[in-house]
Amino acid sequence: MKTSVLAAAALSAALLAPGCGGGDGEKQPSDPVAGNGGGATSTPAADLEAECRAASLRWKTLRVVYKAEGGNPTTVTLAAEQGGRIVLRADPGPAIALDGAWCSFRVPGPGGKSLADRAPIGYLHAAARAVAAGSELPPRGESPALPPYRVTADLSLSLDPAGHAERHMSLQFNFEESPSFGWLAAVRVAEGVTVRGDEKIAVAQGPAGRIAVDRATGALLDWVLEPPDGRAARLHAESLEVDQPLDPALFRLDGDPAPRSLSRRNLLSWTLSLLNRSRPGSTEEETKRFELFVRAYYRAAWTDAELDVLAEAGAAKRREAARRLKEEHPEATAEDIAAASGRAALAPIEEALEKPFAADIDALFRMLPRIESAEARQQLMMIVGKAAWDEVVSPAFERSAGK
Repeated sequence: MKTSVLAAAALSAALLAPGCGGGDGEKQPSDPVAGNGGGATSTPAADLEAECRAASLRWKTLRVVYKAEGGNPTTVTLAAEQGGRIVLRADPGPAIALDGAWCSFRVPGPGGKSLADRAPIGYLHAAARAVAAGSELPPRGESPALPPYRVTADLSLSLDPAGHAERHMSLQFNFEESPSFGWLAAVRVAEGVTVRGDEKIAVAQGPAGRIAVDRATGALLDWVLEPPDGRAARLHAESLEVDQPLDPALFRLDGDPAPRSLSRRNLLSWTLSLLNRSRPGSTEEETKRFELFVRAYYRAAWTDAELDVLAEAGAAKRREAARRLKEEHPEATAEDIAAASGRAALAPIEEALEKPFAADIDALFRMLPRIESAEARQQLMMIVGKAAWDEVVSPAFERSAGK
C-alpha cells in the first residue's frame, strides 16, 4: 500500500511515501463498525447524504483517530475546528494542516527524517478571488486568512493501476463554501452503489469498497477496500471526540526544513488546482487567467527575503564591475561608471533564476494537460518567463540599486 498526502486535487509526486502490501491483522473487513447501533431505519437512501452533510456542520470541534490497516500500519488523526483550522496527520508519516492563512505539510525525507514546510495558501486564494473579480493581484507579502468553509478534508482508499491499495489524505481549497469532508460524496445514490442507513451510520457499498459515515457528525467511521489480490486495506475510527478542547500541538508539523524546490512544486500544484476550478471562459480569457495565476505563484514563491538575497548578489556584481571600470578608465566620471556598471547586477539575478525557472517549466508540462504543438509549448514558456521576469528578476534588480 502507498500513502499519499495531497494538498489539492493534484499534487506533486514528491509527496508520495511508498509502502507495501500486507494483511489487515486481527480485524477483518466483516467486523462491525465502531459505534454501529444495529437495526435498520426507514431513512430513504437518497436523504442520507444530505443528512450527513448537515451533521458535519453541527459540531464545534472534532477529533477522530483512525487505525490504517493493510500495508504499512499507521495512526491517522483528523482534528478540526468548525470552519477554521484543520489537520490530517499520519504518525508516523505525512501530514497536512490549514491554520489561518498558511497550509503546512510534512513528508518523509531522506534518512528516515521528516521534511516540513508551509505555504501562503491564503495569498493564493485571495489572488484567485481577485482574478475572478477582475481586480488587481494582492501585493507580495500579504496573506489573509482563508475564508471559513473553503476547505474540504478527505481520507480515502483507492487502487493504483497495478491493482494495489493506496490510502490518501487531502485538503482541497475551494472558492465557494464547501462540504467539510470529501467522503460525504460516497454516501450518494449512484449506479453500482448501494446506500443504506442503520441506527447511527450511513453505509455505502460499491466499487470503492464499503464506506461507513457517522450520521451524527458526518465523520468517516470505516472504509474497507479489497484489492484483486484479496489483501484488504482499511481505515477504521478507533475514537471520535466532539466539542472537546483540541491540543494546539496537533496543528504543529515538525521536521527538517524542506528544500525550496519542494516548497515551490507544492505551491505550483496548489496554484494550478485553484486555476482548474476557476470560471471557464474563452481561449483568450483562459490564457489571461493563466498568466495572472502564474504571476500570483511567483509572488508567493519568492519572498521579500529571497528578493533581498538576489538584490545583494546583483549589487555585489555591480560594485565589482564599477571597481574594474574605474581601474581601466580613471578619467571616467562617477556618473559614467554608474551607468556602465548598472546592468551588471542583472547577471547573477538571472543566473539564480535559471534552474528554478527550468524546474517550473518542467513541472508545468507534467501537471497541465498534454501540450502537443511546439507553438503552444513556446507560448507557455513565454508566459512563465515574462511572469518570472516581472515578479522576481525586475523587483530584485530594482532593489539592487539601493545596495
